[in-house]
Amino acid sequence: MTGRCTAAALAAGVVVLVASAASAADPGRTAGTSSAATVTPSGQAALNLVFVLDGLRPDSISETETPTIARLRRQGVEFTASHAVTPTVTRVNASAIGSGYYPGRSGIVGNAMYVPEVDPHAAFSTGDATQLLRLGELTGRVVLPQTLGERMEAAVAAGVGEEQIVLDPGPDFAKTPAQTVAVLRRLDAVVALGRPVLLAVSRKDFVGALTGRGPRERGAGTLAAVGHGLDAGAHILRVHDVAAAADFLAVRAALRGERELAPGHGLTPDRFPASR
Repeated sequence: MTGRCTAAALAAGVVVLVASAASAADPGRTAGTSSAATVTPSGQAALNLVFVLDGLRPDSISETETPTIARLRRQGVEFTASHAVTPTVTRVNASAIGSGYYPGRSGIVGNAMYVPEVDPHAAFSTGDATQLLRLGELTGRVVLPQTLGERMEAAVAAGVGEEQIVLDPGPDFAKTPAQTVAVLRRLDAVVALGRPVLLAVSRKDFVGALTGRGPRERGAGTLAAVGHGLDAGAHILRVHDVAAAADFLAVRAALRGERELAPGHGLTPDRFPASR
């Protein structure tokens, strides 16, 4: 291969030998098939050589940048069901290729990273959102806003107007209750990206984990989470009990000095006879 990306790609290349026969009946295995024959004309099993280009972007694969890959494809070498395994990091994908198992089965869900501020004694997995958020808190390398910021830039570059973008931190979406709490503690960092933030915390699992209550009994916990989100700068609320949320917002606004209560407002004859 030639081109500007070749040297970096080859420097990070890893050669992995895998048996050509994969267990198709095992649901934990990855699905990838090649048009190249896996059995030689003599009937002997062939050995597939898989070359992994760590960090090679799909848009760098072209006739100019990667002529060897282009030539192999023209010759009929093609994977008809190839795909990256999520998360798309080195150890995860290399393990999936080497073992044939997805991350949920192999247990390898991220790269290892040693940062003394996070843990002076051991490396941590980049697949652990809680550790990544802690990395941001301790070192200033905030992970979540950078990721959202990049997606915002990509959306704008694709023609989406900035005024059309609303950010959602996704409480409980692909997160444990503890991870959701960690994200909501840094909601201010999401707000700092400059777009409206949607807060959907109503009856969520993290509220149940904290209170021990079922979904329909999480009203008070929901309002506590709503109050925290508003203090951090959230703009849009999604709730189940609209009336309760409206009452909460009315009282909160008055106590914060955002809403005035007239001197005679709320005075009733049964409680305040002098108000007749």
